[in-house]
Amino acid sequence: MEIPVTADIESGFGDSISMLKETIVHVIDSGVVGINIEDSLEEGSLLRPLDEQCERIAVIREVSNKQGLHLVINARVDCFLSDIFSTQEERIEEAVVRAKAYAEAGADCIYPMGPSDQETLMALRNRITSPLNILASSDAESLTMLKEIGINRVSFGPYIFRSCLKKFVDIANALRLLGNYECFSKEMMTRAETNEFLSHQSESYQINNRT
Repeated sequence: MEIPVTADIESGFGDSISMLKETIVHVIDSGVVGINIEDSLEEGSLLRPLDEQCERIAVIREVSNKQGLHLVINARVDCFLSDIFSTQEERIEEAVVRAKAYAEAGADCIYPMGPSDQETLMALRNRITSPLNILASSDAESLTMLKEIGINRVSFGPYIFRSCLKKFVDIANALRLLGNYECFSKEMMTRAETNEFLSHQSESYQINNRT
């Protein structure tokens, strides 16, 4: 079974253009077909100047084309995480400007990191023509609502992993403290449910391998 894999390369793992090119070559050689690239310089602070970020996106597109792959570039717009803007309206305006510029530079998808409320997402959707990606945080709109708004792609970030890890840690702590086994029964699949789930996964694997 072959599943396309994308990678979060943060800001490119290198300040210089030559280092960025090297990163992209290694990413493509690893078999990755898509990336996230962010425009933050420092957490909660500055954003990379617009022209510099556009140059970096254009370089990524150039390198991937030379490698014979249309690498999917998911361009993060981090103005909603930055403290240099005083209002949400300013952040939306900056996001729209950057989205257009990043798309023209070669980005396939725009990823405004942070906003999850319906009002902000609709404002972005109405003004950005590129496909939109959002992060499904715990307070984000439902997938049904995101579909209605017109969001094209949803990232789950670390939340699935952290949720599963919390369950594991609760069990480990209960056993370490010689507690009872109540933690086992909380939101646990029954044996029948487990068997049904695993059976469906096995059937899906066999179908995919025959196609």
